[in-house]
Amino acid sequence: MGFLTRLLAPAGVKEAYSVSASVPMAPMYDSGSAQGSYGAYAAEGYNGNTVVNACIREVATSVAMPTLRLMRDVQDGGRVEVKNPTAFLLDHPSESQDQADFVEMMVVYLNVSGNAYVHRMRNGGGRIVALHLLRPDRVQIKLHGDGTRHYEYTIDGSLYQIAAADVEHLKLPNPYDDLYGLSPLQVAAKYVNLDGSIASFLRAYFANAGVPAGILKVSKRINSQQEADVARDKWRSSFGGPRGWHGIAVLDEDASYQQVAPNIKDMDTSAVSRSSETRICAAFGVPPILIGVQSGLEVSTYSNYAQAREAFWDETVSPLVRRVAAFMERVLEVGRNDDVEVFADFAGVRAYEEDSGSLSTRTVEQFNAGVITLNEARGSLGLDPVAAGDVRRVPFNVVEVSPDEMIMPRAAPDTLALSAGLLADSVLKAQALPRSIALGERLLAERDEMADEMEAAVQRYFNGLRSRVAGILGRMMQRATENAKIAPDELTVEMLFPAAARNELATLLGGSYRSIIQRTWQAINESGVAGTLEFDDRNPIVSQIMALATNAATGIDGVTRTGVSRTIEIGIERGYSIQQVARGVPADGFPGIRSIVEETYQNRSRTIARTEVMRAQNAASIGYYREQGITFMRAHDPDGDPNDDYIATDGRTCIERNGQNYTSDDAMDVVSHPNCRLTWTPLSLTQVEEMGLSSRLVMVEA
Repeated sequence: MGFLTRLLAPAGVKEAYSVSASVPMAPMYDSGSAQGSYGAYAAEGYNGNTVVNACIREVATSVAMPTLRLMRDVQDGGRVEVKNPTAFLLDHPSESQDQADFVEMMVVYLNVSGNAYVHRMRNGGGRIVALHLLRPDRVQIKLHGDGTRHYEYTIDGSLYQIAAADVEHLKLPNPYDDLYGLSPLQVAAKYVNLDGSIASFLRAYFANAGVPAGILKVSKRINSQQEADVARDKWRSSFGGPRGWHGIAVLDEDASYQQVAPNIKDMDTSAVSRSSETRICAAFGVPPILIGVQSGLEVSTYSNYAQAREAFWDETVSPLVRRVAAFMERVLEVGRNDDVEVFADFAGVRAYEEDSGSLSTRTVEQFNAGVITLNEARGSLGLDPVAAGDVRRVPFNVVEVSPDEMIMPRAAPDTLALSAGLLADSVLKAQALPRSIALGERLLAERDEMADEMEAAVQRYFNGLRSRVAGILGRMMQRATENAKIAPDELTVEMLFPAAARNELATLLGGSYRSIIQRTWQAINESGVAGTLEFDDRNPIVSQIMALATNAATGIDGVTRTGVSRTIEIGIERGYSIQQVARGVPADGFPGIRSIVEETYQNRSRTIARTEVMRAQNAASIGYYREQGITFMRAHDPDGDPNDDYIATDGRTCIERNGQNYTSDDAMDVVSHPNCRLTWTPLSLTQVEEMGLSSRLVMVEA
């Protein structure tokens, strides 16, 4: 049986004929002979337009960068890479293509036509032994009356029928077609034509020697067309083409030249070019700055470039990588095994790696916060471990817990009066020195100023994040079919709130914390109640307090992420569309992501600012006193409300705490409610001796 005989359906048989051999991938002599709309899109779009070509290459090469691996779940909850013929086929789909080439070409086909087709080549036993991409313009989907389908592939004038079991089809969403996808190039076609028209016009202008069109007037009467042609040709031969540029024209008294077209300086095409470039880039999901077009370079800075690249990977590349990974599961027919999946490994992808400076900073912060040991920190930085390096640096404001997750025992609130440095009221009511009182009042006054400054910064951050979420949801709603159910991986919390947003908040809070420490230490220095201590970034106390900013950013971000994550889960469970998940379904009591974000951010800026300023200022005050060797300090909480029944970690309300004395260790452990006005002032050695505090301490055994 010949090759074509095996591929073509027998005469009189209407159903697709299942084959085991592959079809030809290209005709004998193929020099860009694509026909129809695909040929126009490929020739005038990808091949003929620099913006389109740059966008598609940026997307295709980026999607091909992560490595697709075949992974299997194991009993301990982890995953291991599978090494078998299917995994080898994933790495090397065919003899002429490795995985990166295969994925890159697949993405090119998707962006040009909206469709990608993969033909499975099987051996006699039905096992897949090779994968081939079919050029989309050569494929037609044929439906049968019973709902089944087969594929027709036309090449070199020959028609090949391929069974549906041997072809896998990946398409981009198309609300107007049930079978074929809609490509970004089709959507942007009119702007591609506009951009091409501008280039063609400029090319024609300069091909005409850069001389505007005009009229050559002669005074004498021209009696024939031949005389007019001679005069025109003589002018062109002298001043047309590159050799005639900038030549000096000498006209006799009977001739003159009148310009009828504008000069190039009067034909500003930059605005139109920027508009077409921006819209083409928007269709492909590529920020203009990444491909170096005019509309991107005009706003280009290093910071803008980094943010644009991060947005490109979060919003364009990562979702498409997940779709390709899921598609390859279907291609390789591994989805039938629940414990095996195609996993996209982003290790080694530069866009997802931290630079050395960020990694070093994060590692130092984790070590200072007591999260990792010294040797773990050294290992993260590529350094060898040291002897006795398996120790953690526990900050003074951290409460350690036992292995059974129980907080270590503390004395009951009613016994704290004479234990662990918290003394009886009869002893604690001694009057503070006037300078300490003045210091407490100054700290509260400065706290209000710093809270106002931080509130404005936090509000700007929330406004930017709100705009980001609205923009992402808006673009997704434009691309999605209105009633199509949202897919599990179509919208994730990471798309809306990437790690970069949390890092931005941590940077914002870190800058505020640093300023708060400086101002607090300056106020204490000028008060003269606790000696002098100059601010230094290298001071361990400064590092420990700065680590609180990262913890605070994680907590603030977590509130929003938790609410949005649950909203997305409910939307998927109920089968809502992306529009419903974004806008909500009031009839079902479903608020939607936009409502969640608005409610989460509403009025939070003030509370966050007051709480974080209080936390940083008190930590800076107590750290200053401890550095100066001061053992006891007084709580100053003048705004305590008698009706406030909030009991803090020291077992007291605000009004009960006001005026009480604490040891520096106990003061650091006091965590009060948000917006609390608590401040700390030191007790002098004279006050300590007069009240006999050192002799009144009663230690409580753990």
